[in-house]
Amino acid sequence: MKLGTSALLEIMSIVLEGLSEGKDISDMLRAMDLVIETNENGLSGVLVLSEEYIDAHPRAAGPEKN
Repeated sequence: MKLGTSALLEIMSIVLEGLSEGKDISDMLRAMDLVIETNENGLSGVLVLSEEYIDAHPRAAGPEKN
């Protein structure tokens, strides 16, 4: 299973926030809600952020929502 762009960008944002603000990032990483995005054949694709997570965390919208 691979991570999609939205998931990778959110991980990078969380790590950056932890480094720059001295925050513990473990809870933020655990709170990420990932879903499997399937291709047109219904086969397993990549893990991406769920719509609910993106709605709750606007920075997580990333390039896939823009």
